[in-house]
Amino acid sequence: MKTVLLFIMILTANYSPIISLLKGEDVASMQIVRNMPGEQGHIYKNTDQSGKTTITKVIGWINTSKPVSGPAEFGKYPMLIKVQLNDGRLIIVSQAYKWFHGTMADGRGISHSAPIKNEIVIRNGSNMFRAKSLELYGWIEEVCKQE
Repeated sequence: MKTVLLFIMILTANYSPIISLLKGEDVASMQIVRNMPGEQGHIYKNTDQSGKTTITKVIGWINTSKPVSGPAEFGKYPMLIKVQLNDGRLIIVSQAYKWFHGTMADGRGISHSAPIKNEIVIRNGSNMFRAKSLELYGWIEEVCKQE
């Protein structure tokens, strides 16, 4: 029982700084970055109504995401959401990926990644957390198709 309580305390302590700090009014802008050479991302600003609406939705999904166990890994060229806060901090969100590593018959190494359905990675400075958010995962997928 003590082990379970300690695990919950550690998980909550590590995850809560991201959740408790995100409020729509604290966000200066949000940028969608494809991370492919030569591609520019879309910027949403909190100063215009459509940008504010989108930022509010995304912040709400981040705040309601549920932490899950497992490594917090990005894919090779993930679609990123960069949330620039008014105080200069940057929160980065991406779909979570599972990496597969192996060795081919000739001895060469091989690795590839695959997205983990409905899971995201949230980075706040040097802290990274994996979480489940059906809505945010789906929104990232939809934006990926449009970009």
